[in-house]
Amino acid sequence: MKRPVIFRKRFIPSEVIELKDDVLLYRDDAMLVTRWNTLKPRHDMAGGISLYLIDKGCKISRIHDAFGRFLHYYCDIIHTDYSAENDTYIFTDLLDVIVHRDNRYSVVDLDELADALEGSMIDTAVMCEALRSANRLLNSIDNGEFHSYTNLIERYVSM
Repeated sequence: MKRPVIFRKRFIPSEVIELKDDVLLYRDDAMLVTRWNTLKPRHDMAGGISLYLIDKGCKISRIHDAFGRFLHYYCDIIHTDYSAENDTYIFTDLLDVIVHRDNRYSVVDLDELADALEGSMIDTAVMCEALRSANRLLNSIDNGEFHSYTNLIERYVSM
């Protein structure tokens, strides 16, 4: 499987990082699945498997510790820019949702999203996209649909 070039973009702090060490496990027009280790050593996690749901504007990551034990799901609300010519994705992180083992969730970085809008780093169209994608994700957690995504990720855990 040909590996696309994948970048993670953040506004606060401002950075664009190529995820060159991520391993592509699956790809189609609507999603990617990757396995990755943290870019820098961390005590709270070691890596994960990420499901990029491009048409839904989110990335769902199954986070594990250094022993491979499941910790939680970390969801990024993303804006995707794709160049077919270069086969390059730029996934811009807009907002985060942590889904705990007991299905409770925490929404984080709302202040950074507001700061990005105030600082003209994003426009109202991207803000609206982020809010709609976050709403869709939170509804999927509340109505049980989220488990269909986590079940899909689980297929790749032992690969």
